[in-house]
Amino acid sequence: MARLKSITIENYRSIKDAVTINFPENMPVILIGENNSGKSNIIRAIDIMFGEYHPKYKDFDDHDYFGRNPDDGTTIRINVEVKDFKNRIGKNNVECIGFLFEKSKHQEPKYLAIDCYKEENKYIKNELREELSAVWISSEQNLTYQLSYSSKYTLLSKVTKAFHE
Repeated sequence: MARLKSITIENYRSIKDAVTINFPENMPVILIGENNSGKSNIIRAIDIMFGEYHPKYKDFDDHDYFGRNPDDGTTIRINVEVKDFKNRIGKNNVECIGFLFEKSKHQEPKYLAIDCYKEENKYIKNELREELSAVWISSEQNLTYQLSYSSKYTLLSKVTKAFHE
């Protein structure tokens, strides 16, 4: 089963310098901290990489960049290490070990899969990205939507698909 090994986040919302979180195998991860310490921003970063919307098509506002000033050349970077993906990438059909996302204002986002030879692959099949999926239900979102079959990305749809597989 595919799993997230680590995530490194930089220049995203309240996170300036690179912060890396390593996810232990077969153990839960609990984020504890004061209000406005960045817990939700870590969850948002995971949602960018594996949530309902493809990272290339996510809209970023000024407040998504650290310091709320994207015009100073700030680049949002999210790098994830993954393990045990079934789907393969690239011409040589090799193992995927991670994903990289970078976004600067007025530039197209960079979203790449990294293979076991540390080569970057810009053509990523949805099946690969969907092996690790995130469902984030924030206080602003409608739980009724997540408990419906409105799209293949809702919580109910993902759980049902997992049972069928």
